[in-house]
Amino acid sequence: MEHNETTFLIFQVSIPALHISLGTYKKFFDLLEEYCYQLDFMITGSTSQADGLERSKIDKLGETWQEITLLRQQIRDLDRTINLVHDAIAQNIAKDPW
Repeated sequence: MEHNETTFLIFQVSIPALHISLGTYKKFFDLLEEYCYQLDFMITGSTSQADGLERSKIDKLGETWQEITLLRQQIRDLDRTINLVHDAIAQNIAKDPW
C-alpha cells in the first residue's frame, strides 16, 4: 500500500469523543454518588430519631460528609489548575521547541 500525505494509519488517530464521553459519564456518576450519600444521610437522620440512635454519631457523619464534599471540590479545582498549566506549557513548547 502506498502512502501519501492524505493517508494515515488508524492507530495514529485519537478519538476525542471517547475521552469526552468518559469524562461526562464520570461527572454524572460522581453527582449520582453525591446525591445518594445525601439521601442516605437524610434517611439515617430521620430513622435515628425514631430508633433512638446517638445523635452525635449522625452529626459526625454529616460533618465527615461535608469535609469529603469540600475536599472533592478542592481536588476538582486543582485538576483544572493543573490542566491549565499543562496547556500553557504545551503551547509554549509548540511556539518555541528549543
